Amino acid sequence: MFTMKEYLENEDANRHTENYYRLALEFGTPQEVYKVCKIKERNAINGHTHPEDNDWMYCNINPYYRILKDSSKNHVRTLTFIDDKYYRMKWVPGKGTMLVPEEVA
Repeated sequence: MFTMKEYLENEDANRHTENYYRLALEFGTPQEVYKVCKIKERNAINGHTHPEDNDWMYCNINPYYRILKDSSKNHVRTLTFIDDKYYRMKWVPGKGTMLVPEEVA
């Protein structure tokens, strides 16, 4: 589980893309994780984050920071089993943090 302490340590070390990656792993969809992995690969080749990639991560992954922040204060589990279904805490624009169904293989 990704913690706020790890997030802040990464920020102090300027590992912003790593934070986006960890947020995507913890709260994002498989497609978001894939896209951040591709961005990380480009970063390794280019030595920096392209502005379009940074904008995409900020708009699509950064909202998960709020879930991380809330879960660290309230000790909320990110994956919950209720009535034979799995749910994950997600940030839903306009609605805030809420439980949404999660497909688990």
